Amino acid sequence: MSPKALLLSTILLALVGSAAALDTARAQGPDEYGLETVADKAQLKGLGTDVPKITGRLLGAALSLVGILFFILTIYGGILWMTSSGNSEQATKGLKTTISAIIGLVIVLAAYTITNFVFKTVEGGEGVVATPSPGSADTRPSA
Repeated sequence: MSPKALLLSTILLALVGSAAALDTARAQGPDEYGLETVADKAQLKGLGTDVPKITGRLLGAALSLVGILFFILTIYGGILWMTSSGNSEQATKGLKTTISAIIGLVIVLAAYTITNFVFKTVEGGEGVVATPSPGSADTRPSA
């Protein structure tokens, strides 16, 4: 069998197998594997058209991915630095990579904190404590 024929038969077999697996998954029902339960626990259902919640979750997810990227860069810089074996160029490159990743991580954490604060404030005023100015009457109802 020629390499081209082998490649084509492998691709065809993979496509047929994927189609069969998808058909089997559809036949088992929407919550056969507990995906609906997981979505409820992760609060991924019922976002509707609430723009602040959707935007906040998207920004949070993006910032989480950037945080993961900086974590990987920190590990990469550490490996470069530890395996330099006296090579000052590689040690310097590893140290600069690690320092840059730490600075980036601090920026991402600050951005996440600010975003979280702003969207909690927009959602329901949970993050802001209103204090009356001196000499003004407090008109809030008592609990």
